[in-house]
Amino acid sequence: MVIVGEVADVSVSSGLLRRRSAHERAGDVHPAAQVNAQSLSLVHVWFQPDWVVRTAGPVEGLTAQMQRALASADPNLPFSGFYSMQDLLAKTLAMQRVEVALLGAMAALALLLSAVGIFALVANMVAQRTREIGIRMALGSTVGQAMGRSAAPGRAPRCVGLFVGLVLCAGHCA
Repeated sequence: MVIVGEVADVSVSSGLLRRRSAHERAGDVHPAAQVNAQSLSLVHVWFQPDWVVRTAGPVEGLTAQMQRALASADPNLPFSGFYSMQDLLAKTLAMQRVEVALLGAMAALALLLSAVGIFALVANMVAQRTREIGIRMALGSTVGQAMGRSAAPGRAPRCVGLFVGLVLCAGHCA
């Protein structure tokens, strides 16, 4: 065979996983013009090679041309499908898009549940302290002062939780 050139590193993963180069992948890249018909038939018997066709023209009529060319080389060779690079990329990323949408829906549900839980907790605390708030207001406190004194015991845990959450978020994003 004549060495035409060297293939640069090619990403063979869909993007979210660790990228591997083409050199780590089991397989070789050969120009079809340099492979004889007997070797080509043998390869198709034992393996399922992928064919990459570069064209400068429109892709619409290329499928029929590829089927005819493959049938003229060997009528027994299967032709399973023909995809443009945009279709192949969309097919590769389709499952990840579904997973991201599902993850987003679960995150939204978790946010909703936590908001409902916090609302219920605050409503319960206010219901337990209604008498205390009424007495404070009867003794001359304003609404803001009465609510501020009732909420004072929760300020320290709230500030600690906010600080720890921001530190963990900053550590994860960095």
